[in-house]
Amino acid sequence: RAKFQGEKSISSLGRVSEVDYGPAILSLQYHYDSFERLYPYVGVGVGRVLFFDKTDGALSSFDIKDKWAPAFQVGLRYDLGNSWMLNSDVRYIPFKTDVTGTLGPVPVSTKIEVDPFILSLGASYVF
Repeated sequence: RAKFQGEKSISSLGRVSEVDYGPAILSLQYHYDSFERLYPYVGVGVGRVLFFDKTDGALSSFDIKDKWAPAFQVGLRYDLGNSWMLNSDVRYIPFKTDVTGTLGPVPVSTKIEVDPFILSLGASYVF
């Protein structure tokens, strides 16, 4: 959940709004040769950052636009044996998007820049 706070001239407003967000990512990956049981990989692709469950704060009629952005990834897969694997990766999806709302009777808009890192951990069974 992202929480937006007022800064500089509007710092006295406190929480401006809140929003939940998540990415949908399509990546191409390059897997390096294994190092014993370790399989490193890198990826690049595109992600769509989706915003939902928008909550007004000091701003009413708060809206934030979904956005397409580049996606970068580094990861490592570890072979446990007997067809089981552990996986971990980090993805980075830098993006800018538009925010609009009203502050009292005054319409306001701005651009925000978000640089999220996403850590994934998982297990898989290969058959």
